[in-house]
Amino acid sequence: MRRPEAARFSFLMSIPIMIGAGLIALLDLTNASNAASQLPALAIGFLSAAVVGYLSIRWLIGYLKERPLTPFIVYCTAVGCLGLLIYVARG
Repeated sequence: MRRPEAARFSFLMSIPIMIGAGLIALLDLTNASNAASQLPALAIGFLSAAVVGYLSIRWLIGYLKERPLTPFIVYCTAVGCLGLLIYVARG
């Protein structure tokens, strides 16, 4: 499987998990006492997250068609090693 197809597949695989998490959050919202007053802010947050998420995924798939993930691999390795060092240093 090529990289763009693998990325598209992984994003599609995450849809059921995001729907489930959204339903759990919706249940929590229905139990909140001031849910109605928060609806406009939640709607704006939902719409902005959907638009930014779509554009980010579209950009990433386009990026993967042209370039490798080597810089991201180096970044993740460096941050992971730094996190481990900090954890060990703190005891």
